[in-house]
Amino acid sequence: GQSNAWDSELLRVRKPLMDVPQIREWLAAGMKVGSHTRTHPRLTGLDVASKRQEIGDSKRALEDRLGVAIDHFCFPYGDHDADCLRAADEAGYATAVTTTRGRVRRGQSLLALPQIGNSGKRSTLNFRMRTWWWSR
Repeated sequence: GQSNAWDSELLRVRKPLMDVPQIREWLAAGMKVGSHTRTHPRLTGLDVASKRQEIGDSKRALEDRLGVAIDHFCFPYGDHDADCLRAADEAGYATAVTTTRGRVRRGQSLLALPQIGNSGKRSTLNFRMRTWWWSR
């Protein structure tokens, strides 16, 4: 229910964030919610205890507020290392997404998934073409 305090000065724009009632509407419509840390830090710059706290506490806070399991995580800025992967595993996430572009390969860790980005600035046709390319 606040805004993007972590990068609003850099972007020179304040983007509104969903509040709890809006997230509950989202869930009621059949969507999933994932976690993205408590304060959106660059995780590799933190000590191990702080990494665990950022990754685990965000999951627990969302689960407490929303009453649903939070199984998925996205690393802020895609920033992660082996300690972050362990923290995501210890917190109980089923998957975690990086900003590495690509597709999932057999045997790849589900806690370091690549992605096909979609900023919403491209056409639907463009997005379909990009996902087709990576799904080959």
